[in-house]
Amino acid sequence: MAEEPSPVDVSQWYKAAVSNESQRLPGSGAKLGRRIAQLLYFAFVGLLGGAAIVQITHQVFFPGARENSPFQSCSEGLSALYQAIELGRSAAERGPEADEEGALLRYREAVAPDWRHRDSVARLCADDAKKISVLDAIERLRYSEEHSVRHQAVELSALRQKVKELAIRAHTP
Repeated sequence: MAEEPSPVDVSQWYKAAVSNESQRLPGSGAKLGRRIAQLLYFAFVGLLGGAAIVQITHQVFFPGARENSPFQSCSEGLSALYQAIELGRSAAERGPEADEEGALLRYREAVAPDWRHRDSVARLCADDAKKISVLDAIERLRYSEEHSVRHQAVELSALRQKVKELAIRAHTP
């Protein structure tokens, strides 16, 4: 006959576990480490949130204090924005390859330095409704020119590809 396994005395295991818990000190290393990690985590999250709140508050309630205008007058700023568009247009056309992305990149790089100050030009022109309408027209021109650069680059690229194919066919017997 097979012997029956003896029942496991769970009470002994329970007593051993309780005695181990009671031996731990309330300020043990693991508990202290968890507290320090929590404190560091909440401090990081608090600083990150605080920085975001400061930035948003600054941009919403104090928009004029962001930058100094490199332009002395509204007319000077408008002229610089228009010249930047012309410079961007010529930069887009000068590229070695007429691919759409390259032309757009050259246009945007040429336009960016002056257009970075668009808001300061708007502040300089805020008192004159006619100059604000000129600024709006220049801004529409900027985006129309960008669209034109993209469109022309695609057309030019397709035309070059077609001419290349025709030239190859003309030279092959």
